[in-house]
Amino acid sequence: MQEVLKLILENSIKEENYFYHFYLELSEKADNQELKKELKKLAEYEKIHEEKLKTLDFNKLRGKIIPENFENLKDVKEELNIPPIEQFKDMKALIEFALKQEIQAKMLYADLAKSIDDPEAKGLLELLSSEEELHENILKERLTKL
Repeated sequence: MQEVLKLILENSIKEENYFYHFYLELSEKADNQELKKELKKLAEYEKIHEEKLKTLDFNKLRGKIIPENFENLKDVKEELNIPPIEQFKDMKALIEFALKQEIQAKMLYADLAKSIDDPEAKGLLELLSSEEELHENILKERLTKL
């Protein structure tokens, strides 16, 4: 379980970094100024998430895992699914991919928060989950406008 927790935290940091760059690059492709602004704001959030995750002390947390709640998180993959932006055919496909990832991140952080018996880490993970939900809503709204 401890190694899975470490992998989850490391992968989450990598994903937040990936989406920081993803949203910046996506903002360059956007032809709508409002969309550009939204994507740059999402990029900023991703960078902040990455920095917040880096503050979590794995050595402190590994002894605070709640085993029965951690069961949902055991299927973590070693490899991340973070394709290059060029793989997508258009803005809609890019936003749909980002939306799917934001939903997964929201659920992961919520599950992690339930799986760790540390008030500070739990609070941070719950905050990240709620911010990912905000990103989800922004992207859903954007999709309806496309």
